[in-house]
Amino acid sequence: MPDPVLMTTVRELLTGVFRGKVMDLGDLDLNIEDYRLYVFWHGSTALYVGQSKNALKRVEEHLGLGLGLGTTTMGRLLEANYPSAYEWPVWFVTVGHATEMWRKWAWDSSRVRLAREPTVNDAEGFLIRYYQPCLNIAHRSGKRHLPDGCLVPRNEFPDGLTLAGGDLAPLRAYRVSYRAFDWREVEAKEYGGTVRASGIKICRGLVIQFLGFVPDALRIDEVIEVDGRFRFATYESPDELAHYAAVEAINERYKVALDDEIRDEETGLQLPWPE
Repeated sequence: MPDPVLMTTVRELLTGVFRGKVMDLGDLDLNIEDYRLYVFWHGSTALYVGQSKNALKRVEEHLGLGLGLGTTTMGRLLEANYPSAYEWPVWFVTVGHATEMWRKWAWDSSRVRLAREPTVNDAEGFLIRYYQPCLNIAHRSGKRHLPDGCLVPRNEFPDGLTLAGGDLAPLRAYRVSYRAFDWREVEAKEYGGTVRASGIKICRGLVIQFLGFVPDALRIDEVIEVDGRFRFATYESPDELAHYAAVEAINERYKVALDDEIRDEETGLQLPWPE
């Protein structure tokens, strides 16, 4: 009978040692697809609980195998803590084992029996409530701060970030906002500031390069001011080159219109300024 919890380390996952063990065709009783849940640890502190139809592949994605580092919150935390993070434990747990843990916990704590068979989502929610991992937000009963000595990644840029020299195009002002994980408060937070670059695409690239990851809900507004009035040309995720081109075209039309308005006030040209 296979163990309902498979324990390994980040190092064994990165080097393929763990995958080689669980894919050994000689062990016909073990089916890695049964292990839908996973837990990242730092010593005795749970960092993150997740679930997937292919948990091994999902964990490898957190480690940057195939997607690149910094693509998930857990992946960014790992990247900030290498090489010490190589020894962090990782568990793979079957839904059946998590369910049995839940049944025992419910009976021991409240003498309550589960009214129905839990789903994989139920089992994940129970493990989050049981282990109280630092990075999960849903299902947790309170905040749990990262362990002492755990390094945190960068998650914001200085207001006024400006593109370095080399591009002779005039710099435009952009208002940038996005959502990222606040490592100190262990919750999602809105960030933002002003960036100066030669275009929206350049601005986006500068922000991502400085942060080291693609933030959620990224929004970029170009600020055009005339006589104290503002016009915003907006870019929002997802990234589409066609959208970039459309926004830049809109920007150029607004600039021409604004120039006309400034040169000849008798033309009657009016722009739809936001209220």
